[in-house]
Amino acid sequence: MSNTPRKDHLVKHAPIGLRPIPAFDQAVELVDALERELNAANERIEALNRGNAAAEKILCEAAGVESGRDVLEWIVAAKDRIKRLEHGIAKQNLEIEQTCGRVLDYPWFKDDEKNFPGATEKDGVCVGEHVAETIAAELARKYTEAKDRIKRLEEALEATAKVIGPPGKSTWVTDDELNNAWELYLKAKEAKP
Repeated sequence: MSNTPRKDHLVKHAPIGLRPIPAFDQAVELVDALERELNAANERIEALNRGNAAAEKILCEAAGVESGRDVLEWIVAAKDRIKRLEHGIAKQNLEIEQTCGRVLDYPWFKDDEKNFPGATEKDGVCVGEHVAETIAAELARKYTEAKDRIKRLEEALEATAKVIGPPGKSTWVTDDELNNAWELYLKAKEAKP
């Protein structure tokens, strides 16, 4: 059988009087072209079906399920889980931004009645263009600065305690000790937040 059985049937069974007419030849050519396109489309469909079957097998193995329908259910469940995770991450980021923003004394929405009428403490602080990472980095920087300042203040306090001495005891110090205490005091004073 040929690739174009419809054309073959048309030529074989056409009435004898139609065969010499040019329109018949054109019709035969059109049927031939359409049949070849149909054959090519059917071959493409078969190839796609084979590809789909292979893809379905891979998806089933990856998802740990039995059938394509199970894969679809797995995909829908995965999309739902992704949405829940995205919502949870966004909520957690907002909480981190608000907590860090409060510690860093960011302005409250409630304090700007002109731009945020009706805002309450529940609305939180205005973090602007910051995100959780940038606010946390700012908080870490300020924490480090505060630790350094505390260290300098403790050094100044120790130097002052040496100069003053314990309560009720008269203490004499050298000029070097007094100057050292004074320098530590100035360093501590310069270390304002």
